[in-house]
Amino acid sequence: MATEKQIAANRENARRSIGPKSPSGRSRSSRNNLMPGLFGREFVIAAIENPADFDALLASLTAEFQPESAHEQLLVCQLARQVWMARRAARVEAAVTAHALDAAGRDLWGDQPPPADPGLAAALDAHCLGVAWARDASRSIARAQHHLAILDRNIARTLRLLKRPKAAVAVQELRHAGL
Repeated sequence: MATEKQIAANRENARRSIGPKSPSGRSRSSRNNLMPGLFGREFVIAAIENPADFDALLASLTAEFQPESAHEQLLVCQLARQVWMARRAARVEAAVTAHALDAAGRDLWGDQPPPADPGLAAALDAHCLGVAWARDASRSIARAQHHLAILDRNIARTLRLLKRPKAAVAVQELRHAGL
């Protein structure tokens, strides 16, 4: 249990600790709990993605599927989000793989320039790929691939729902509404 002296010290510290004061500090601290990558609360990560690109994807899918009901519009939005996240997962996989290959190449080859002999270069690349998979990076790569596979299945399911005849969609909406 805290003593009176500790409680008084805590209160004094709390009075002095009011957080960042500058606009840039406040902006930074507002992102303290932002989860990056695939699990982000903010859907489009403005630091690495262009929100206009997502809007263009959504507009393109809306033009293609021409949703007539709220349910169809929801499916189009869901499809756009799934495609966007699949693209992100593919970028994550590529970035992790490239980083692991670079690290393996530096460990094996050092700072030397890559070999001029195509056969030796191919063997070096294959060895680096094996080393990258043997290291911890393989878990990150496998995780990205796992999420990509889930997203691919979700995209396929959403496309099946969007391509069903309108009558079947109307029946499902009535069932969902409890009528």
